[in-house]
Amino acid sequence: TTREDAEALLLEIKAVAVMSEERPLIFSTIADPDICAIIQQADALEIDIFRGFLQDLSNELKQEPQRSIGQYHGLSRVEDIQRYQTRMDALEFALATDDGLGERRYTEASVILMGVSRTGKTPTCLYLALQNGIRAANYPLTDEDFSKPGLPKQLEAHKQLLFGLTIDPQRLHEIRKVRRPDSEYASQKQCNYEVRWAENLYRQIGIPIINTTSSSVEEISSSLKVMLKKRSK
Repeated sequence: TTREDAEALLLEIKAVAVMSEERPLIFSTIADPDICAIIQQADALEIDIFRGFLQDLSNELKQEPQRSIGQYHGLSRVEDIQRYQTRMDALEFALATDDGLGERRYTEASVILMGVSRTGKTPTCLYLALQNGIRAANYPLTDEDFSKPGLPKQLEAHKQLLFGLTIDPQRLHEIRKVRRPDSEYASQKQCNYEVRWAENLYRQIGIPIINTTSSSVEEISSSLKVMLKKRSK
């Protein structure tokens, strides 16, 4: 109903696009053309439910449409608004701390996911934010980390927030060769090495491990929430 709502929704649509790796479909009944213009900035197929028949209906009834917002329903209860804002704040946090960014904000996190590239860190963080309002950051283990023993310096003060994601090396090889075929990054040897190194580190520092090989984002997130509850007791 406002430009601020539209900007937040645009951010949410972009996050969904990242999680699904597909172009989203938007079915819209937004009356305000200025707000519509904001939503149309998304890289998505936007379908205005009213656009196809509104002018014909207007001609038939000899009435101009009243472009009044909020005629159907909205976030009216205080708790609904607060819950929505919590999710949007968590989404902004996940994007700001994605892939090792924003380490200064790790103190705001409820969880920090670590793992090698393509183990599902980003989609899981975005899902936790959108569905549960959980502030989740993620840290990618890279060649620089592999060359040094122990926990990366950026994470030393946040061990209590860490969860390690792992994956079957063969599955990782299949995922990476689609992204960067015929590269050292995607080679079976490199995938074996990185997964083995990461799992050894997780065991060394004593953090929970989640295997993402055959799990959906929803299943990974559900496992994380169970672990978080146990940890908080």
